[in-house]
Amino acid sequence: MEAPAHEPTIPASDATPGAQPAGGGQVDDSIAIIGLPVYAQAKDIERLLAAELQDLQPVRVKVKPGVTIAKFSSEQARDRALGALQAKSVVFKRFTLTFGKAHTGQERIAQKRKAEEGGATGGKRPRTAEEAVAPLQSMTYDEQLTLKAEAICTVLSALAKRLLKANLGGVWLTRVIARAAGGRCCPQADVVRAPVTKGYRNKCEFTIGKDADGRACVGFKIGAFRDGVTAVGSPAQCDNISAQMKAAVAAMQAVVAESALPVYESTNAGKSGFWRQVLVRQNLRGELLLSIQVAVTAPLSVDAARAEVERAVAAARGAANVRCAFWQSHNGCSTATPDLPHTHLSGERELVEELRAVRFRISPNSFFQVNTRAADELGGVLERLVLEISARAQVTLVDVCCGAGAWGLCLARTVRSVIGVEMCADAVQDARRNAEENGVTNATFVCGKAEDVLDKVLRNVHGSECIAIVDPPRAGLHVSVLKALRACEKLRHVIYVSCNPMSFVEDAEKLCYAPSKSYRGEPFRPMRAIPVDLFPDTSHCELVVHMVRMPLAQPSVPVAASAPAAALAPAAALAPAAAPHGGGACSDVAGDGADSLRSPLAEPPAAGAAGQADRHTAASAAQNEGGGQGGGSE
Repeated sequence: MEAPAHEPTIPASDATPGAQPAGGGQVDDSIAIIGLPVYAQAKDIERLLAAELQDLQPVRVKVKPGVTIAKFSSEQARDRALGALQAKSVVFKRFTLTFGKAHTGQERIAQKRKAEEGGATGGKRPRTAEEAVAPLQSMTYDEQLTLKAEAICTVLSALAKRLLKANLGGVWLTRVIARAAGGRCCPQADVVRAPVTKGYRNKCEFTIGKDADGRACVGFKIGAFRDGVTAVGSPAQCDNISAQMKAAVAAMQAVVAESALPVYESTNAGKSGFWRQVLVRQNLRGELLLSIQVAVTAPLSVDAARAEVERAVAAARGAANVRCAFWQSHNGCSTATPDLPHTHLSGERELVEELRAVRFRISPNSFFQVNTRAADELGGVLERLVLEISARAQVTLVDVCCGAGAWGLCLARTVRSVIGVEMCADAVQDARRNAEENGVTNATFVCGKAEDVLDKVLRNVHGSECIAIVDPPRAGLHVSVLKALRACEKLRHVIYVSCNPMSFVEDAEKLCYAPSKSYRGEPFRPMRAIPVDLFPDTSHCELVVHMVRMPLAQPSVPVAASAPAAALAPAAALAPAAAPHGGGACSDVAGDGADSLRSPLAEPPAAGAAGQADRHTAASAAQNEGGGQGGGSE
């Protein structure tokens, strides 16, 4: 991992509890260690420092989120240790570490103040639009995939660590299982590559404001208002934005620049102005949908405001293939207005897009994956997972929180039936219309909260293996939905599609914990994790995790490493789980002997001498690793 360009600093109150700094600006006698994986523990760091420093041992090591603090007996000892560590490349489990002084609170505040004032040593130059929305575009794509594989590896290891601490020795996860998967809760496949890495975004919300020089600009905010940054940067150098979008934005910017109506601005004195935001959507045909948001205030009339918006739309039409045009009048503080209608101006009312041979109508507020071609790859991964399950049994697919039914309709041809559950009535109507227009006859859509209707809609499903697919927003699933998934006994499989792996960890904990008063029903077990890159040039990565419900009476069985995952996608996309793209095992045990382990979807071992021997071997190994009854924390 690349070391930060600046020396890491943390408050001394975190570094040395109870220490009394001897005046503002005095440094503490501790070293900050940055770059460790989340599963690293104090004893691991103590062993590492003992090997690297020999006679210069820290008094105490404290692990904190994002940084680990090693306290030494004196400032002189700290300086000697820091010099020794910075003179070499120190690696912990394939993670390259960075070392720096842990500063006192006073010095950290002074550095922050100097940075805010633009001081020579602490000032930060303003970000550009590409740094804000495509921060990795200067890296090669293979380098980006390496970073994403390492990030997913860390997330899966964090989940394994949390579950091991939850006293799950009698359920399914033991240290021997986690170590067989390279320290993770399940095998991790290679990152599925995006087929298109440039100009892929099919939706952008461009802010209308002023650039750093005070000129009208349609682009992206390059900082946060809370930090005093209100400037907008041009998207011209953003590689993930298409040429058609850039052309339309540039044409509208020219209209805004010469308009008598000012751009909308937020300052400490208040908020005022007319031009606010432009929503642009694009399909694979290169057709655009525009919706321009403005603030209409007296004495400006609605008709005059609309005429000005239509001038901007006409300019965009002259530069790009604009098929749909809308506008919004909004005087509120935030531009986020999910319930505010978009008023149709001209052209068509919807774009048409195709995903895995299913046609969808895209309106201004429709949810659709931001990278259509990569979403097609994601759909292929989901389809192969479902086909593997349906090869053994008839399948009913439950699309939980289905929206307009995208995944359910794309997978309908691979299953016996699809049941979509969605609480938004408008989305349910869209899903039913999409099913009718695509000739999908084995899908039904139910309007209601998942926690209220899941058990009821599955009560009459007979002779089918029930699979739930969930694709939540970045915040993850609501706790009530998680409880419903746990409690619905007919659901034997959950395929979790996460755009935020950290919220997945929170949700997966609740799905995998041993039964409790809050979470009833047998727990689930992650069987494989497949990262899919939908967001090139950014640090984000989609994650698909297949989980299977595990009877509490079933003994723990090691998970397989890579063979099943390899069958789900081309070999280049899903490489052996023990070696994610550009990385490796996340643990000190790299999965030795994983090739001999059972397939994640294999049937339980047959009762008899061989089956008993397998169970005895697994149980003995679990006890040897400290993962028997009671589990315990690492």
